[in-house]
Amino acid sequence: MAAPELTIVGRVRRAHGIHGELVIEPLTDVPDAVFAAGRRVFAGTVDGDPAPDGRALVVEESRPFKGGGWIVAFDGIADRNEAERWRERYVLAPNELAGLVNRIAARELDPYSAANDLLRRAGLTAFAKDL
Repeated sequence: MAAPELTIVGRVRRAHGIHGELVIEPLTDVPDAVFAAGRRVFAGTVDGDPAPDGRALVVEESRPFKGGGWIVAFDGIADRNEAERWRERYVLAPNELAGLVNRIAARELDPYSAANDLLRRAGLTAFAKDL
């Protein structure tokens, strides 16, 4: 069976508390779906590549956090010491999760994507371009 194609959906910013929770900066427009309890995501490296061991992480619980972040508890990360090892690593999810938008890739491909979407919705055919 082939490994699923993965998309970056978040970056671990720091540990939170003493029970292994992580503060994650979501890099998806649907963090509530991606980090829903029971969802399986994959460990990444600090460079955004899938971790060499292919470790899967199962979300135990999650909740929104100040500044747009999310606090996420994963099965198998039980204390602050283990959580600290995840700092600055990426979290990836299978591409087939409906509605995923990788904002990093979208910005790199088209820095005017938001403006172009608005123009399309307004029925305009002119698109924003570099000046």
